[in-house]
Amino acid sequence: MTDDHPTDAIPMPGTPRPPGEVPSSATEWVMPREVLLEVQFERKKTRIPLDFADTALLVGRGDSDTPVDINLTSHLQAASGVSRQHALLTQRADGIYVEDLASTNGTRINGFTLPANQPYRLRNSDEIEFGQLRTIIRFKT
Repeated sequence: MTDDHPTDAIPMPGTPRPPGEVPSSATEWVMPREVLLEVQFERKKTRIPLDFADTALLVGRGDSDTPVDINLTSHLQAASGVSRQHALLTQRADGIYVEDLASTNGTRINGFTLPANQPYRLRNSDEIEFGQLRTIIRFKT
């Protein structure tokens, strides 16, 4: 690894990885046929299909005053810490990105806390924490 190309590093298993890093052996990005957000709630796993028809999806706790594209309200426990407008998932030509919207309890990818208002590219099977709610992104090709 050189200082000029820190994204060439492949982290050890279980090591928090700054999002957006891609091993040098990675192939060119191909948009998956289906993208799912898996939410583990109590003993039940829910798969939420993500439809990027508008290229961006707002994630949060929706209510009549705050509509969101991905409403996590039914998956929350009292201390989950998901904001009303927590994060944005965006589809771009080179991948799918997550951006924390200055949420109260933050967003993490694989243990790495994201700075607010800065998009980070996701990889298949990345763990995304919205507050304390853990989810996993799945790409189906």
